[in-house]
Amino acid sequence: GKDTLTKSLQTVGLDESSLDAVWFPNPAEAGQWITSPGDGEVAVYTLTGQRLNWVQRTEGDRVLVQVPAACAAGMYVLWQDGVAVRITVP
Repeated sequence: GKDTLTKSLQTVGLDESSLDAVWFPNPAEAGQWITSPGDGEVAVYTLTGQRLNWVQRTEGDRVLVQVPAACAAGMYVLWQDGVAVRITVP
């Protein structure tokens, strides 16, 4: 007979179970500062891919990102060091 080797593929994308805990708060209210897990620059995008310029500051070994006071409610994607996480603004 002929043997077939099957390898499952992991879904590439947001590994939210391991990342949500290190980005806080999430959900984040407009005007709040979100603490990231590292000290690399944070890129903020809408779910449609538009890059946003949210204020950032470094505090120790973490970067804090401020949700704008006039931020529309919704989901946003924050990238840091090649890893993405979804943040909810209610």
